[in-house]
Amino acid sequence: MTSKQSALWGNIIASLTFVITAFRTLILALFASDIIANTAFVKGIFISMVINLILQILTWIAYVKIDKRDDKGWRIFLLVIGILWLIVSVPATIGGLVSVASAIVLIESVLNLVSGVFFILAFVVK
Repeated sequence: MTSKQSALWGNIIASLTFVITAFRTLILALFASDIIANTAFVKGIFISMVINLILQILTWIAYVKIDKRDDKGWRIFLLVIGILWLIVSVPATIGGLVSVASAIVLIESVLNLVSGVFFILAFVVK
């Protein structure tokens, strides 16, 4: 597996996770009452979704640029993103398994874990 293939798989899985999370968040916001929908918590969730969307766009840009002449910076970017997603998804996965959280949240955290591993592989593999 090449670094470009690892980045592709990481991006596909991360994009799938983003779509699932965005859809779940939108459904929760639409069916919540006005009091819940106007809280700082929901606003924070939407801000985090925008940040996640920006990261998704940047990882796809990194995928396109990874085998170009100056790809070292984009490979390091994917390494940092992979490490960050591992740091976030490992406790979420363990917590989801221990507390028997909803299946969709557990699937999201496992998919983030897998995409983080693929992004790290994109840095390690030539």
